[in-house]
Amino acid sequence: MSSNNITGVRGNNDQEVIEWRAWRDWIQSLPGGREWLDKIDNEHPVDDDDDDDDDDDDDDDEDELRVAFWSEVSNKDWENKVPKGWKLFKRHYNVARAMSQEHYDYLRSLPIVIHALPQPLSHWPATRTSKPKEAVLRNLQEVALLKDVPQNKNPWVLMNMRSGKKGTPWPNLWNDVMDRCEGINYDGLSSKRSQLAMSTGEGDVKQTRLPCFPSMIVYGHIAAHGLDVKRWSVGLDSGCVYHRRLSALVLDKASFLDTTRANDEHSLSLQYGDDGRARIVSVEC
Repeated sequence: MSSNNITGVRGNNDQEVIEWRAWRDWIQSLPGGREWLDKIDNEHPVDDDDDDDDDDDDDDDEDELRVAFWSEVSNKDWENKVPKGWKLFKRHYNVARAMSQEHYDYLRSLPIVIHALPQPLSHWPATRTSKPKEAVLRNLQEVALLKDVPQNKNPWVLMNMRSGKKGTPWPNLWNDVMDRCEGINYDGLSSKRSQLAMSTGEGDVKQTRLPCFPSMIVYGHIAAHGLDVKRWSVGLDSGCVYHRRLSALVLDKASFLDTTRANDEHSLSLQYGDDGRARIVSVEC
């Protein structure tokens, strides 16, 4: 991806790799740090058995090994330089120490969110002069979602969010709201604002029409749900890291033309935006 100038989005695992690589660079800048890292890396070569750091139930042996490691005189002086909770020689550490500088620079360059080009509108107002007005409103709404919602300005939230209140998957909440969007009457915007949905005591949202334009979100990071296609969101994490499938959403020049594309054995066609079409291509890992 880096050699082909392909832009991606930074995920939570990418972030952990970046943090480990930055930590290694810092250690190497300290007197004796490079020699210590070379020593421990040689003593702990990358092993497939170390590649899964998600199993924390049976960690007694791991704790004993960790105590023994930091008990060594040559290691003890460096123990307080490892952030609390970080585990050496696990998956993210191993990727960080093996990756090239080019790949590290690429990961660091990735944004957390990409605001795609404005999505096509299916119903322009009747007058030609009002067309840009609706496009501007839609774009302002989408930018406001990223800049004005406090949670969306928190990088950790964006890279780790899976569920909303009471464990409801956030794509479900998003689609519930998008289904209530009825557009914005620019001249009557102030009166429309009074129709915003209110939260009930149970945390549900009242069935109220909203002054907004529905927007598509394409996301990853919920492998447990697999490929998750809804009207206004597409979850593409189909578990490739677990040797399941790798999925991609494809938009091309035919996506917003007045054409019908049938499903085939290699791709799934779905509605994208107001009246566009997209394809999902999925392959085995």
